Amino acid sequence: MKKSILLTIILLTQYFLYSQSTELLDAMNEFGGETYLIKLAESDPNSSMIESKTVYLDEKRTARKLIFQTTEDFRSDRGIVRQLEFFNSEGIREKYEMYFSEEHSSMYAITKTIEYLDDQDNVIKTEWFQGDEIVDTTTDMNFNNKFPFYKLSFINYRMTEPDYTPDDKFDFGTSVKYIAGRSVIRFKGEMEDLNDLDRKYLQMFGMHLGNSNLNSYYDKKIIATEDDKEYVLFIQKPLEEYVFDGNRAKINYYIGTYENTLILTIIGFLDLY
Repeated sequence: MKKSILLTIILLTQYFLYSQSTELLDAMNEFGGETYLIKLAESDPNSSMIESKTVYLDEKRTARKLIFQTTEDFRSDRGIVRQLEFFNSEGIREKYEMYFSEEHSSMYAITKTIEYLDDQDNVIKTEWFQGDEIVDTTTDMNFNNKFPFYKLSFINYRMTEPDYTPDDKFDFGTSVKYIAGRSVIRFKGEMEDLNDLDRKYLQMFGMHLGNSNLNSYYDKKIIATEDDKEYVLFIQKPLEEYVFDGNRAKINYYIGTYENTLILTIIGFLDLY
């Protein structure tokens, strides 16, 4: 699957075509060539997205690294502050690095991604970062789309109501937009048995997913923390033996609520330490 990304590939002869200004930063960079800083003119078709680009050439004047600095409007819209592209000596793009704004990271948990490409410009592996730490590595683009990264505080804000008033009905909730996700959490305390309300939730959530046997996959729940806030996780039976108080993990889950409480139905996790 070809990744729709910030820019289409630009030929070297086009780098300077619309440039508002070009500055030589380094006459001999790590690739044996020159490095230029190019500030885009308004006439450049990419000027609505890109403020400037830094071009690293090798001794053959082949582009080996590009650094794109985005505009404020693009940062607000897409959350990407800076994108780097790396090329081999034949001019074939090998990987992207994308750095995200604080606002974007406060919702989607990730500060940086690295995407590795094959020689057809298809993404074959993605690394997901919080700061300098890799918190997940994936090779399946469909999985990435189905389980996006979220901060649980953001999901909780979207899924619950601050002025909620309980009534006599069992209040079950799901979202068309926020169906499943990935997050980094820390397990807290010991697992507890699911109670009757938990079972009722799983029954209704299973109907929502089209899985009438969902209840049979779960017996336990546990509290997890993110930034000192607590959330409820239902743990699949095969995963119970790997859940320990204090362990930090990247979790994959489905999203729902009952009685205005966010419930994360865990389908897998990866210990981070």
